[in-house]
Amino acid sequence: MRGTRLVVAAAGAVMVAALAAGLASAGPLSIEQIQYTVDPSGSSPLDGNIVDCAGGIVTHKFGGSKPKITIQDPNSPDGWGAIQVKDWTSGLDLYNAVSVGDWVRLSDVMVEEYVGNTLLQYQSDNDANFAVLSTANALPAYKLVTPGEIAAPVEGPPAEWYVADHGAEQYEAMRLTVQDVTVAAIDLGGHRDNYALSGDANVCWAADYMNADSNGLYHPYVFAGKHFNSVSGVLEQYTKNEFDYYQLLTTCTGDLVPEPVGIVLLAAGGLAVLGRRRQGRPRRAGLGLAKGRRPWENRRPRLN
Repeated sequence: MRGTRLVVAAAGAVMVAALAAGLASAGPLSIEQIQYTVDPSGSSPLDGNIVDCAGGIVTHKFGGSKPKITIQDPNSPDGWGAIQVKDWTSGLDLYNAVSVGDWVRLSDVMVEEYVGNTLLQYQSDNDANFAVLSTANALPAYKLVTPGEIAAPVEGPPAEWYVADHGAEQYEAMRLTVQDVTVAAIDLGGHRDNYALSGDANVCWAADYMNADSNGLYHPYVFAGKHFNSVSGVLEQYTKNEFDYYQLLTTCTGDLVPEPVGIVLLAAGGLAVLGRRRQGRPRRAGLGLAKGRRPWENRRPRLN
């Protein structure tokens, strides 16, 4: 069943309106116009409507049971600039045709809230279509955030985990980076595949289920106590039953940047080694050389 067509009002506000048959929409909406919301739950006001979307650059593709792509508009770098698109067509017409780096425009796609995320549903029943406007675009830069800006949930009733607020909603599906973090715990979340990243006196959750290089629940780099210079990925929400949280989803090995080995060794005792070397170094004023003699002249004669 086809949904309601939309128009965009002045001043950037999105107005939902039912148009009479035969009237065209005012034009494609930006991702920000679809994503932006003041609803405390994070739901888009366009939920359930069919829209045209000006689109963005494909930043990631994920197979899964319902293949999806993530697109991001570099014109909205500070928030509300990305969205996931699920391909429901039998031939995966969208998913198979586009590549990371393509700028994709979409038409007749359904806006839908699913387990906390605002998605665009690409469905044959709605005559969904797409166009690749350009290829080989540079991907939008990762936005640096603190763990506190995408904070982990807190346990309410026992075994129930909820975020204190939905301030991270603006970053949904965007490429983000947190720095100087340590894996504080694993086996968290609704699928026991989340891990906590602690840093800056705050904690956020991450997961590797969309990581192309992961073998199992976690990437081989990830284990309790592991420190990373940075962890990057796309942000996704998960809201179901006793869970409501945001998770930073890594996409490849390059998203996990460990602390350099040299720094780790130094922190583990390198300074002590340097100290011992200094203690064993002869002092310049007491080299034990006879006055006026060169070092190689001070050797004892060999006994034959």
